[in-house]
Amino acid sequence: MGTFPGAQNFPIRKRIIAGIALGSVRAELVLVESVSHAERAALVEENLEPGEKPLYELLSLDEARHADELVELFGRSSSEVLAALFDLELKGVVRQLPGKQFLKVLL
Repeated sequence: MGTFPGAQNFPIRKRIIAGIALGSVRAELVLVESVSHAERAALVEENLEPGEKPLYELLSLDEARHADELVELFGRSSSEVLAALFDLELKGVVRQLPGKQFLKVLL
């Protein structure tokens, strides 16, 4: 751009690049915040495996459920339910609380 790449120009270039990066991060945050809870929930459910959807639907955003309760409601073995909950946790859509309590997380 016509500027010599000398050491004295480095701080100026660094500020310009930092300003550009900061602006792009802020723009992405605005886009994420504009998505409603219903749209986020729909996006999450689209990305779930068919066997994970019924288990995910048993969970709530407000009230945590114990793993044993989920096993009873889901009707599968505890190892299958815990494995599915672990997969959901890795996807970031379920959070485990102390005492094997689980609840939904909106992205």
